[in-house]
Amino acid sequence: MRKKTKVKKIYIVTAVFIIIIVILIKGSINNNNDKDINFAAKQYLTTGFFNSYKLYNIDHSYITFSSSNDAILNVRGMETRVPHATVSYSLKMTKDTSGIWHVKKISPLSDLQYLNANN
Repeated sequence: MRKKTKVKKIYIVTAVFIIIIVILIKGSINNNNDKDINFAAKQYLTTGFFNSYKLYNIDHSYITFSSSNDAILNVRGMETRVPHATVSYSLKMTKDTSGIWHVKKISPLSDLQYLNANN
């Protein structure tokens, strides 16, 4: 009986260890990908449970301003909410000291503003 509980403990510890390793590897991969501004914008706009600006996909993205640590990115894509309208957003993004891009501010653009900013 004692041998069975010892084997169960070993299995549980091994499973917890494997789960922790997988989580660390996934976090490391996401941090490396977030160094690309387009990936960071797509990740922010297409994921998140409470994201009110969530898009189904991104059709076009244009950088309208860029410096070494700041950028303004205009994005156009299809909303996840029905009737899946095409919407445009202006993302103000900043790069932290490790080179990872973060969305600082997001503001909706009208179709006219989007066309004027990208022509």
